[in-house]
Amino acid sequence: MKRPWGWSLPILILISGLLSIRRLTVAETGPTLPADWPRTFRLGYVAVSGGANRSDPSQVVGQYLARELKLEVKVVSYPDYLSLIAGFKARNLEGAYLGPYPYVEAAELAEVEAAVMELDPQGQRGYRSILITRTGSGIHRLEDARGRVLAFTYPDSTSGCFIPMLPFLRDLGQPPGTFASKVVFAGTHQAVVQGVFNHSYALGATNDLDFARAAEELHLQVQDFQILWTSPLIPGSVYAIRKDLPQSFKKAFRQSLLNLKDPSLLASMKIGGFGPADNSEYTIIRQLRELKK
Repeated sequence: MKRPWGWSLPILILISGLLSIRRLTVAETGPTLPADWPRTFRLGYVAVSGGANRSDPSQVVGQYLARELKLEVKVVSYPDYLSLIAGFKARNLEGAYLGPYPYVEAAELAEVEAAVMELDPQGQRGYRSILITRTGSGIHRLEDARGRVLAFTYPDSTSGCFIPMLPFLRDLGQPPGTFASKVVFAGTHQAVVQGVFNHSYALGATNDLDFARAAEELHLQVQDFQILWTSPLIPGSVYAIRKDLPQSFKKAFRQSLLNLKDPSLLASMKIGGFGPADNSEYTIIRQLRELKK
């Protein structure tokens, strides 16, 4: 008797068996996440270098976490830290990249905890706020910038506003608003660096890490700038996570970042890696926050 399609019964059995093996293999080797883990991890950040690009730390970390945790990661940009913290409170975020001051605010207002601390390129547990001017501006010390335009990043920035107020209030004895002819909030660290380079601002506040990122992205030389003031070490920025997420997920999230050792990824972010977060290191930020109030 002629068989359907001209195929022999042994061949049909073999094909059926291969299909069964393929389905079994996919089922066995596909990622199986714990039932209580989020299927999508929304990682919030405020653009500090001028926009969402491949070198932005949160973009790089988001892609890395998607590979390591085997889940979808959505990197969500916020215009400022107040709206990001509101996103945490509304449960529109599972995690975020936060500077020290916004982290302290978020920990108090939105029930989040620090997972890891960002280390600087030399492996230090922090970074430094700086005040910069354009080389050749004639400004060689802070006093020389009196009556000129001063640029901060945004009001909630630790290194771009909060910390660099100290030399004005403590050393010069007056608030920035009376020292400068005009105080501008440029919005991002890159905008501050660009504005100082273009002579739009005589003096600009940023930090050593974002200054290096901005100079590279803008194709500028660090020799084009003079650093007039450098702060003491500020505890590093953190990747924070909601407290109500499963402990097993928070542990995996933390360990994935601690395991990030790829030199090319770290170089693209201008950092030295991540270390365990110690909440006590942010006491100085809490004290300065009270002083600001």
